[in-house]
Amino acid sequence: MSSIADSRVESSTIWQGVRQFAELPVWLLAATDANSFCTALARAVPELAAAGLTIAECDIGHVRIKRDIWTGVYELTLAGQQHDQTRVVALRGTILPPGQPDPAHEDASAAKPAFGALGWRLYLPDLRVQLEPQKEDAALPSLPILTDPEQARALLEQSIRGSAPNYHDLRIESCAPKIMRYTPGSRCTVLYRLTYPAGLAEGRGWPELVVAKTYKGGKGKHAYAGMRALWDSPFRRQGGVTLAEPLAYLPDINVLVQGPIREEQTLQEMIA
Repeated sequence: MSSIADSRVESSTIWQGVRQFAELPVWLLAATDANSFCTALARAVPELAAAGLTIAECDIGHVRIKRDIWTGVYELTLAGQQHDQTRVVALRGTILPPGQPDPAHEDASAAKPAFGALGWRLYLPDLRVQLEPQKEDAALPSLPILTDPEQARALLEQSIRGSAPNYHDLRIESCAPKIMRYTPGSRCTVLYRLTYPAGLAEGRGWPELVVAKTYKGGKGKHAYAGMRALWDSPFRRQGGVTLAEPLAYLPDINVLVQGPIREEQTLQEMIA
């Protein structure tokens, strides 16, 4: 009986500790609230409005603490009046907890790089976030292409048409990229919402969602080979399991393109 009682006490103690993380501290909530961030950034970077650009979407992810430093990735979709003005900008944010000193003030008279360009930096004092461009990932050289709406649109259209016979005449009008998972130096998964010219895709089963993955090393090649083998086998038609359709593999840039799998809830959402 005592061992059962001890186990219950230990379990209760563990949950008391876990409950400390049920709500984020106010300063971290403020720094990771998309609406607050967009408002503060637009106010601090008037050149966006001057160029006719608005922040159409803001995705804040990969917030973590490492060696006592809080960082996050702020991925912005900037939209202009013209379709070709849409672009995605990834910023690395260093979040300063209360008690840490503000970063040193920069020389106001010095020439400043354009928003998001190499050397650009900005501090948002209300949110205590220091911003700079996300550095290019040397291990994943295809990332700039995969996260640029126009370059990604052309890449997806060409690769899918050339690799998947059922889509030999596919024509993509636009795509909206969103980074879903990113491990610097290792892998990145990008989700695209696709649109097609009016009436062209009707009844043809062209996907509205497509996923591209880039890996370090040969993982992409092996993953595509396994997906292709399963897709071509009788297993796909037996039911019970839904498979993502392998659409293309690009060995030159180590990118795998696949169709979507619809879900009611992700594992991450269920755990949260």
